Amino acid sequence: MKRLTLHRLASALLCLTLALSLTACGGKKKPAPAAGNGGVKETISDSRTDQTGQADPVKPSEPEAEVDPKLVEECLDKLGFDLEYGGYPGAAAYLGCREKEDTSKLSDWMLENCLDLITEMPVMLTIPSEQVLGPGYGKLFCVIPLGENTSLAVNHITWQSQGNGLHPVADEVLYREECAQPVLVFVDPEEPDMEVNLVADDGTVVNWYP
Repeated sequence: MKRLTLHRLASALLCLTLALSLTACGGKKKPAPAAGNGGVKETISDSRTDQTGQADPVKPSEPEAEVDPKLVEECLDKLGFDLEYGGYPGAAAYLGCREKEDTSKLSDWMLENCLDLITEMPVMLTIPSEQVLGPGYGKLFCVIPLGENTSLAVNHITWQSQGNGLHPVADEVLYREECAQPVLVFVDPEEPDMEVNLVADDGTVVNWYP
């Protein structure tokens, strides 16, 4: 019962952080800041579509890059994540919905569509491109694990009928790390097709379908 309660509380926290980030973005487009403004740096590479309309795989620009843990802590704090008493294995933020035909650099898109959120939490622009998961379009979420001892798995799923209804079935592992770092996850806007699993070092588990 205790584990179930923690699971539900953690899921509720994720929903809360999504609501906070939606408010921060405001759904308004703003011009990108001039070079050197706000200390925001650009490490996310291009994500472009091919002739079939499908997004090309994101090409890593910094394969060995690691996100600054101080920026991660600041981001969790601004999302309303209680680092000392919360007891949750992570948090998430919604950055907006990127159109399939959009061929702009992902970092440019983020600066244009949720500048306020990115300015407050620049860690989202320092995530290496190999930690950008999904087709490059759809709803974009930033998933931020708590601490180096939190594990994270992101799976692509399909929904299959099994007895009493539809159930998610993982068909591809997109990311799995025992000492996880923040990731950006693109999700189908029509039908959720991603599964996010966070496990803290004390055994607290969150299974989330954004």
